[in-house]
Amino acid sequence: MSFNSLLADDAPICVTHGGNVKPIENNDIQMYSETIDITLLPTHYEVEVNYVFKNHGSEQEVVLGFPSSSRFDMSFKAFDGKTELEISKMKSDWVFKPENGMSCQYISNPIDQFECHTVLFNAGETKNIRNTYKQMYDPAYRDGPQTSFYYIVTTGAFWKDEITSIEIRVHTENAPLHFDLENGLVNKEKTSIINYYDKIENIEPTEDLYFGINYKNYLTPWGATSILNSSGKIDYGISNLDDKSIKTAWVEGESESGIGTIIKYKNPSRKANTINGIEIINGYAKNYNTFIENNRVAFLKVSVINKLYNEDLMDSEFWDIKEFFNGKYKTKEEYLFTLEDTPYVQYLEFDSPIKAKEIEFEILKVYKGTKYDDTAISEIHICENGARYKGETSNIPVDLIELKE
Repeated sequence: MSFNSLLADDAPICVTHGGNVKPIENNDIQMYSETIDITLLPTHYEVEVNYVFKNHGSEQEVVLGFPSSSRFDMSFKAFDGKTELEISKMKSDWVFKPENGMSCQYISNPIDQFECHTVLFNAGETKNIRNTYKQMYDPAYRDGPQTSFYYIVTTGAFWKDEITSIEIRVHTENAPLHFDLENGLVNKEKTSIINYYDKIENIEPTEDLYFGINYKNYLTPWGATSILNSSGKIDYGISNLDDKSIKTAWVEGESESGIGTIIKYKNPSRKANTINGIEIINGYAKNYNTFIENNRVAFLKVSVINKLYNEDLMDSEFWDIKEFFNGKYKTKEEYLFTLEDTPYVQYLEFDSPIKAKEIEFEILKVYKGTKYDDTAISEIHICENGARYKGETSNIPVDLIELKE
């Protein structure tokens, strides 16, 4: 069961005769402005919403409610300034209906309660209210994007007058590697969601926000059997292998040279890509010192995996077999490459184009560094249909690098 993908504005709440709660209009207090920060993380996303409310009427105590589901706990918190408010979960029969035409027309968990918190507004007072919570990525339905989430802005319309400004920020620095953020969907428009920002002014919201994301349809870094721990702000993760920059590198985290360490690339959409070669920038190619001080790969095994058989019969227990039962389809083809001890782009070419759903890179031998026993690779780029590397190139003179056996 996944978390509900709903995000929403606080709404003024009343209790019905049946004991349930529902949004109700407040004609004294204005939701003057709000900023919405959504941070995408590898396994979930976190949200912080900061509201500015203005009371144009007399002193009053208001119950604010945030739509949620009784099926999960999203760790919802609310703050009046720096003071954390007590949260009461109250049942509701309020119905949210996503806009027609959006691919995610069903919510994995129904809205059947509100996260309620009571706030005292003095006459003429301006208040800062903050909500924080976390969510799991929600699957999409039908033929739309492969994952999606909403932000319900229309609950903000229950307050007095217009909202003077709504700022929406999506922070994607630590988003899942398989998300194709560049080709996202915001409502019905194709839009990049990479560090997405929008500002809406003077609005009585009548439409909610919908974010849709597809998975990348190409081979992308998926995992490694070891990764060196970060050093301060320097990260050595696998995303560095495909960031088109020699200023970063993946570094293995084994106790010795990393012999036997495996890097895996995978197509998140589970489709096979036609590839003709691989481009690699060996070592930590940021500069001359980082290159020679760390280990570089000398001998590399490349395993190309293409599951052509019925995938219902697989996964892990069949991964290591070389052929399917009738002997016609190979599940894994292995290639051995000797890499040069140079920071310049090297092209590993196959005899002919091959199909691949996954590729594994295993370190078999290294060139030793002068200072560290850590093995690094700056870039691995999978070449499809003749494509070649378009990232940065190292300015290290090749004649300064002593080639080792």
